[in-house]
Amino acid sequence: MQFIIFPFFWVALVALPFFNASNSEERFQQNSPECAAAEHTIKTLIEQGAPCEEDRDCILISLGCPFGCQTAVNPNQVNLQELKTANQHYGNICIRCEYMCAAVAVAPACVDHRCTVQMPK
Repeated sequence: MQFIIFPFFWVALVALPFFNASNSEERFQQNSPECAAAEHTIKTLIEQGAPCEEDRDCILISLGCPFGCQTAVNPNQVNLQELKTANQHYGNICIRCEYMCAAVAVAPACVDHRCTVQMPK
């Protein structure tokens, strides 16, 4: 009987860290207050980066789900490092949604004085 218990004990000891790894850093669902606050911060920064005068004011950035495959911002209107840090924080505390982004060429454009993502003409 000890022979049977002993291998099981080793399997449990080896597997235990893998089962507990997800609990070592708690991640929240997207609808949690923590994720809602982090998402609001990112959306506010994107909104701050929206004003533009012409197409060349805008650049594309990729923030991942739920912020779109590509996002257009004016780097002169928003601190890109702050936006990157906020997005990393979101990814660290929230379980990100997932979707596939189509391999379609897009370009940043200034439309009605707002940076947007446009299909090239």
